[in-house]
Amino acid sequence: MCAVAGMACMAVAPPAFRSWTRLQYTSESRALYSQWRDRLPTHAEVLWPDSPLDVWYLLDRISYWSLNQMSGFVFSRPSAQELYRRLDVYRNALLTSDAYAKLPQDAQSMKQLSSGVPATLESVDLGGLTTMCADRNLGYIVTARRLTLTAMPPVAPYPDHPNRRFYIYDCKDFRGS
Repeated sequence: MCAVAGMACMAVAPPAFRSWTRLQYTSESRALYSQWRDRLPTHAEVLWPDSPLDVWYLLDRISYWSLNQMSGFVFSRPSAQELYRRLDVYRNALLTSDAYAKLPQDAQSMKQLSSGVPATLESVDLGGLTTMCADRNLGYIVTARRLTLTAMPPVAPYPDHPNRRFYIYDCKDFRGS
């Protein structure tokens, strides 16, 4: 029994070791986003809600909003107010999207939506994108969902998942200025 358990551990050890030691942010991963970096204005704020590190390291830009940034709001009232305002913009974009249009507009549904916000950008449709981009502080939105044509080419960062792509949308294209 011990020998079988040992062999099972040996069988899963190489893939587990590779996943534990894989670096997410490398010079190669950064190079994949060079076309985006070259075309983004230096002070553009980018919404990529998975992690602010993607915006900071891969794009060298300011993160518009992420769950990680919400932890800092306790130290500054103006920062807290701005982060909550941005959360409301995000929430309104989700509510105007088809995936959430059928939700009852009561306090409980808003509570559920609030707790799931970081993982729900993929539910934003073209109408929700337009709602988000109405905020003039937001420059660009990155999502794994193709909503419409983009001026910049998509990025496929995972060699083992070549169909998983990220798209970047310029908010100026959705607010008419």
